[in-house]
Amino acid sequence: MRSLTAVALATLTLAALAGCATPGQRADPEPPLARATPVEPDRPSPRGAEEPHPTAAPVPSAPAAGPTPEQDAQATAFGSPTLLGRFDASRVPGASGLAASARNPGWRYLLNDRPGTDAVWLLDGRARLHGPLRIAGLDAVDTESLEVAPCGPDDARSCLYIGDIGDNLRSREHVEVHRIVEPDLEGTLPTAPLPADVARLVYPDGPHDAEALLVDADGRPHLVTKATFDAERDETGPTRLYTASAFANGVLEEVGRLTLPAPRRRVLGPVVGDVVTGGSVAGDGRVLLRTYDHVVLLTPPGPDADLASLPGWDAEEVPGPLLPQAEAVAWDADGCGYALVSERIGDLWHVPCVRG
Repeated sequence: MRSLTAVALATLTLAALAGCATPGQRADPEPPLARATPVEPDRPSPRGAEEPHPTAAPVPSAPAAGPTPEQDAQATAFGSPTLLGRFDASRVPGASGLAASARNPGWRYLLNDRPGTDAVWLLDGRARLHGPLRIAGLDAVDTESLEVAPCGPDDARSCLYIGDIGDNLRSREHVEVHRIVEPDLEGTLPTAPLPADVARLVYPDGPHDAEALLVDADGRPHLVTKATFDAERDETGPTRLYTASAFANGVLEEVGRLTLPAPRRRVLGPVVGDVVTGGSVAGDGRVLLRTYDHVVLLTPPGPDADLASLPGWDAEEVPGPLLPQAEAVAWDADGCGYALVSERIGDLWHVPCVRG
């Protein structure tokens, strides 16, 4: 368990970065989405005039900054982070999951990490908030991650996977992944709850906390655990990968432990650990993992590599802005660039790819 000194230092560090309240200025928590008032902006067609990556908004004074010159020199496949815009963080204060729609170009799904979450939100190309989209049967304990992936090995449709997989106290008997077929967002957004399938998953060796859900081309969930951290010793425990045999209720299998490169800019790691807080799989199999201090790209050894072999893949740091509580990263629908958000603030950042 972290010492009170470490926890206090982490809180103050995050407050300084985000401009958020200190412990003596605690803000009221966000109510569950079931009781939130839906946003009612104009709703552009996903295939209309909105561009997925419009001209960037002004860079904020805090909390983030682009990569250092050293990072730029070492990250040849990607450009510098750009701020696309801001959404209303008072409605989604716990932005812990992000995914680009495959069916509706220009739209992204956004997940709020709060007990009782029963919906996902939508972000358009300018980071404006739309929704929410209610999910039938979702009454979350700790929603942490989103993925868009094929609905199954013999299903050509794309599905949105919602990972109710967080477990800070490591006490849950099972975690859940909810799956919905991506809705058509042409015209009016759906108002009725979207039907969902649920996979209830059990760890073979007792509960783990996890914030990164990865889904492969066959629709199989894979969970990357959030390692334990000993602040007094500055030691991060093992990061484990667990795999389901299919999208169905069952017992997960531990298939390996990940070794990630140490962040070149270690700011929050000394107080919260070098722990995985988000992830995303591209259509070509590449994987992005997010920690509080950096973004890591893992490249498969071949086009047919099983995601279960992820612990053996080559890993390198790629550009990402420093954010106060970075818990989400998402490939673009075309697998070229990627987007990032943080809890506490409403900034939507984007890192473009550099085509040869």
